Parts: sequence; structure tokens; C-alpha cells
Amino acid sequence: MLDWHEVVNEQFTIDGHLEPVTLSYCPLTGSAMLWKGDMEAANPTFGTSGKLYNSNLVLYDRATFSWWSQMLEQGINSTRRLDVPDRLQVVETSWAT
Repeated sequence: MLDWHEVVNEQFTIDGHLEPVTLSYCPLTGSAMLWKGDMEAANPTFGTSGKLYNSNLVLYDRATFSWWSQMLEQGINSTRRLDVPDRLQVVETSWAT
């Protein structure tokens, strides 16, 4: 599923609070990242920009339309340049496991 869509925006309960999170997956590198959305933003979700940086996914946030490098784990342009999102741990596994 993520080979086609690359980004999933969802809400999870973290430390007792419902928080927005984004899971991104880059099919070219087989890498995935999970980070918290910006609670202060009007729209704390991300989308895929269609751009690549060193053959890795570049996302954009829907609040400021800033670009975010999955590989660098930070904003790479606009008002969010050099901002670092709160990262969460993600583990790749099989359905059987």
C-alpha cells in the first residue's frame, strides 16, 4: 500500500493524548519514518511533493507548504527550514509476526 501512497496521516494516543502522526515510506530506498504532526498548525498533515533529495522522499506540510526531507529529518525550505520534527520509533515487520 505504501509503495503507491508513500504517506499516511493518522492520529494515535501518545502518553494519554490524541496526537497527529505521519508515516512516510520511500519505495526507492525502502526507508520509513514516523513523526508527530505540529499540534500548533491549522493542518498538521503531510503530503508527498513528488520531489526527491538524493533519491529519497520529500514531503510537504499542509499548513505552510514547506518541504521536508525524509532522509535529513528536517525542513529544507520556506519558514520551516532546519526545523526538526519529533520522531517516533517505527519497526518493519511481517503480518505473521
